[in-house]
Amino acid sequence: MLLVIAGCALMMQATPASSQDQLAKSGRTPQQQSQYFQQAMELDRIGAKVEARKMMRSSCYDDRSGEACHNFAMMADLGEGGAVDTVAARDAFANACDLNILPSCYNLAGHMRRGRGGPEAMPEARRIYVALCKQRDPQSCHDLGLMAERGLGAPAPDMKKALESYQTSCDANYRHACKDLDKGGHDQ
Repeated sequence: MLLVIAGCALMMQATPASSQDQLAKSGRTPQQQSQYFQQAMELDRIGAKVEARKMMRSSCYDDRSGEACHNFAMMADLGEGGAVDTVAARDAFANACDLNILPSCYNLAGHMRRGRGGPEAMPEARRIYVALCKQRDPQSCHDLGLMAERGLGAPAPDMKKALESYQTSCDANYRHACKDLDKGGHDQ
């Protein structure tokens, strides 16, 4: 089962990749794709950020590697190996999210919430946080609580929903949520 949210897919169950999914625009075989990605990781590790970023981008878009998309997005977002490029970061986070890289889904929701790398998209960000919170991601539950408390991506603030989200996050030992819960809300 696949949940598609504004260009972001969250896998609810693992599904096997079809042989067509294995075909890469790069023409690299799956083994070559893996080697290429590992080479990019090694370049990043030794500080050759410019080349690593180029290779991560290629591995992301040409080989459809979720891990490479996430790494490229982080590099673009932080300006590693080139200029900060929040548009490229947001797009790569969306691609990685489509490939079930959950930290990228979280980062995509944050970019949507803040209007980083594109327009604000509060309802879409909220839907991603809801899906991630249902999978017990404590940061997503916390951020969902913040959005509910402030009425972002919803018709009005909902303190009850906010406190429920903070509780779920706190139960998973996310200390910021526990502090917000103790105060009766983040903005209290």
